Amino acid sequence: MDRPIPKGTLMTVSAEYAGKLTDFVCMVLGYGRYGIRLSLPQLLNQYYSLPATTAVECSFTSVSTNQLLGFRSYVMGYERSEPPSMVIALPTGYEASNRRDTLRYSIRLPVAYVAQAEQVYGETTQTMDVSLGGLQIVTGRMLPKGTPLSVTLELPDQTVLISGTVAWSSFRGRRATTGIQFTRMGDAVRMALAKYLNALDRHKAGR
Repeated sequence: MDRPIPKGTLMTVSAEYAGKLTDFVCMVLGYGRYGIRLSLPQLLNQYYSLPATTAVECSFTSVSTNQLLGFRSYVMGYERSEPPSMVIALPTGYEASNRRDTLRYSIRLPVAYVAQAEQVYGETTQTMDVSLGGLQIVTGRMLPKGTPLSVTLELPDQTVLISGTVAWSSFRGRRATTGIQFTRMGDAVRMALAKYLNALDRHKAGR
């Protein structure tokens, strides 16, 4: 297997659920002898609805390369741990994934950032979309690619602080649109983000 996926990594797991292909947001909790322990998706939390041997497709952002990677696996079972966990088989390796668009959620949330460039600059604005690896925001000016940022994102039930860098920035009309890639967040923030994105999936599914 390639280098192990670090604990705390957010991962999208795609599987057939309730008769259709559904994306679940999970977090890597650790490794066993044969499998990877993932936080149990909220949609599955009460009813272990993915039987053993269910095929899954997984994608995550590599910490070392910032590349979106993917692999195929299958459900091995569940552990009644805290938090509850789902175990999938260890992959033999990872490959570049083209599922980036499926990780993006078009949602407007209040967000503030501070740019740590030659001159400290910041503003309060809103997101255009949010994903596991970053977000897109409206900004009052162009921000140079690679600029480090401190981002304060207001989720419906809490405010979280995340470190990131500018991936790109371009003008649309009178305002700029900036893509931010997350570089560091705490475990509690990862859990909060995963919970929120899962809630969006549940709402879209009418659950």
